[in-house]
Amino acid sequence: MYSLPMIITSPEKRNAEETLTVPQMDYSDVADRLAVMRLQEESTYKCTDYLNQELHEAPPTVDEVCREKMAVWCYEVIDFWKFKRETVAIALSYLDRFMATPAGAVALSDKNIYQLSAITTLYMAVKLFEPAMLETWWLSKLVENQYVEAEFVEMESMILHALKWRMHGPTPASFVNHLLALLPRAAQNVNTALMAAITDYALYQTEIAVFDYKLQTQNASSIAIAAVVNAFSSIGLRFLPENTINAFLRSITATTGVNIYSVSIANVRCRLCKLFFSCTGTRLLTAAKLTINLYDKESFSEEEPVAEMNPRLRQKRRVSLAASSSSPVSVTANGAKYH
Repeated sequence: MYSLPMIITSPEKRNAEETLTVPQMDYSDVADRLAVMRLQEESTYKCTDYLNQELHEAPPTVDEVCREKMAVWCYEVIDFWKFKRETVAIALSYLDRFMATPAGAVALSDKNIYQLSAITTLYMAVKLFEPAMLETWWLSKLVENQYVEAEFVEMESMILHALKWRMHGPTPASFVNHLLALLPRAAQNVNTALMAAITDYALYQTEIAVFDYKLQTQNASSIAIAAVVNAFSSIGLRFLPENTINAFLRSITATTGVNIYSVSIANVRCRLCKLFFSCTGTRLLTAAKLTINLYDKESFSEEEPVAEMNPRLRQKRRVSLAASSSSPVSVTANGAKYH
């Protein structure tokens, strides 16, 4: 079973990193942005259930497990280079939408082409959204020369044309940050430590959602809303009045048009909770209680683990990940190469 370490940010570190703070915008500005993002995800950036389409000439040899393996590999590369984990969600969004096109459908019957496509989408996402880029020669070396540099360049061109150069769609993480901006600033400042924890728990759920193919056929806003509601249900009641939380949840429905009490959102919340347990070995509510106890202490220890009972749920900094002493494993060594 895959695992992904959860990253917890201290309030001091979060305040020092502008890229991770809740956007400082008026309610109307947030609502306008959310409306545009909702329109994008319902049209241009809509992801279909391409593995189960009846249009394939032959049954796909690529399945959900193949996609999961590539997601795990992408996170290993991203964490090694200390890039943003949201970049993996962007890469897999490219991959999923590409697979749903006639050009990408070919890869569904050839695992080598699928693997090349997945690696290339990560290369593209890093090039667009990170301060540094992954060189094609490095990628070729990482996969033990299974693909040469020219193949990555050719695949990049194919993906760009298939997606019609639409590369800036909304992600669950971007929805989370905008949704949290709907919470009144006074409420956010009641307990900045626990507010940071809510943000971390919501973002982590969007990170692990990438592993689940069925969740990727859901709108990014649905994943974000489910993650935010889960986080507030676990931590928010500790420091915010119930009427404040209820008003905040109503504002989510008002600005997104999504009923947070619908069956579909409830199903996504349930899948996220199951993923959390699969990735950490700890239930979401249990981990949240441990985090609350940690923040209730007089001092916040830089290296103190959030959940000592399970090493897979370990504390790191969301921005300043500890440098790895070794390079990310190759596709072959990681077992992501298909046979």
